[in-house]
Order: sequence, then C-alpha cells, then structure tokens
Amino acid sequence: EFSRDRRSVTDTLSTRPLDRPRMAYLVGVQKSGTTTLTALLKQHPDLEVCVPEEPQYFSVNFDRGIDWYRSLFARDDVEMWLDGSTSYAMLPAAWDATWDVDTVQRVHEYSPEALFIYVLRAPVDRAYSAYWHERRQGRESRELEQAIRERRSYVGAGLYSERLAVWLENFSLDRFHLVDFKDLVEQPVQVAKGCLAFLGLDPDCVQLEDPGRRNQSFQYSRSGNALRSFLGTNDRLEGVARFVARLAPEWSHRWIKGSITRSIPPLSEADRKLLSPHFDGERERLETLSGFRGGW
Repeated sequence: EFSRDRRSVTDTLSTRPLDRPRMAYLVGVQKSGTTTLTALLKQHPDLEVCVPEEPQYFSVNFDRGIDWYRSLFARDDVEMWLDGSTSYAMLPAAWDATWDVDTVQRVHEYSPEALFIYVLRAPVDRAYSAYWHERRQGRESRELEQAIRERRSYVGAGLYSERLAVWLENFSLDRFHLVDFKDLVEQPVQVAKGCLAFLGLDPDCVQLEDPGRRNQSFQYSRSGNALRSFLGTNDRLEGVARFVARLAPEWSHRWIKGSITRSIPPLSEADRKLLSPHFDGERERLETLSGFRGGW
C-alpha cells in the first residue's frame, strides 16, 4: 500500500543533475475537461506531453522508479514536460484511494520549480459526471445516494479548497493557474493560450486547433454492454470502436457511436438537491484561499 511507502524521490535519483526540461502538471480535476485541454496544449512545439498522459507516477506508480517515469517523455529537446495525472488532485487517501500526501512531497522533491494547471468544475456537476464515468467503467453499480455516501471521493474531489491547501504546504500560490471549466467549454483555444502564457511558452507561435469535447461522459447502450461483455473490457471495446471508425466513412461515425452508447441521464433536480449540501460554502472557501471564484 503506497500510503505506507515513505520513500522519497531523492532515494531513487541518486545524485543526478537536473538534466531535463521544466516540469508542469495538469492536476485536474477528474471530469473537468483535462483531456480536451491536454489535446490543445500538446500542439505547442516546445511542450512534450507524457505518454500515457496520466502516468500517476507520484501517486500510485511510484515503485516503478524515476527512470521509468522519465522514459514516458519521448522528447527532451523541448522547454517543458507536462504530466496530466488527475490523481494528484485527489488527495488525501483518507477517502478510498491508495495514495496520500506523500504525493505532494515527492513532486516537490523532483521538481520544486514546477508549475500547475488546475481546472475546476462546478462541484455538483463534476461529482455527477464522475459517478456516471465509474458506472460506464463497470466499477460502480450503486444508486447515486448510496454511492456518494460510501465512496467519499465523489464529493471529496470537488472540495477544491481542501485539495489545493495540501499543495500550498509545499508550493506557493503563484505556481498555480486555476481555470474555470465553464471557460474551457466556451473558449477552449483562449483558455489554452492563457495556460501556455502562464507556463512561459509563447502562445502565438502555433495556431491551436480546437479538438472538440473529449472524454465526455456517456453510458453504453444494451448492444454496447453486450459487446463489452463479449470483448471482456472497456478498453477492448473502445479499441475496436476506434479501429472501425478509422475504416468507416466519416458520415457513419455518429451512427457507430450511437449504436453502442447513449447519453447519461440529465442531472435531475432531486439529484442536485442530494449533492448540493456537500459543497455548501466551498466557493467562498476557495475564494478566501486562492482569490478564485468559480462561475457556478
């Protein structure tokens, strides 16, 4: 269990000099458009995005070692590396995770000069979307009321003032660029340019192309569930869908997607009333801590 592993980054680094690009972290939060934002930022020629985009190294994969982590960045002739692990904003492990505040210390030891982008979504909407994401992945079968009572991360990840406070024990506030999810949805290119400028990268040296909404919440249809059961995992089903989409004409893509997926149910007033009390006062606490006031 990683919460018992007190090793630091320096234990695995020996005495190696700082021979890498500057570090940036897109810490989240989950279901807040980080996939879309990463797709925009990675178009910049001086920024290299980790593959996979969410290595979760400093949280759940720390035992793989620093050499493994560094190998995930294909280019080192760039100005900055970007790690998009949303688990870094899912602290502490007192909920139901296997990592704890050692994550922050590990990041600080490896990259005390790091910069952070933190996308914040209306907490109620984020929690609801995260719930349906877990339903789609087959990791959640409970009704919403029971789920949020028994799995505290649905609510906890949206208590942004608590999450940010953990990081501010090691990094100053000026290291963080807080982004409103609503702005990202409405003006994705402008938000991405603002992020690049914050990272010290020229936002005008490349013509950013809006990739459209990525990783939107959905659920599988009856036929989609049957196909998923046959293939065994969501990843296999999504891999087959991507392969078929590459071969099929573009006009058929919407039909293919519609045949195996359907939209998640809209957030009902009853569910909003169920979730809202968990976030009472959160916007004010976040504003007091950071000066950021979310548009929710």
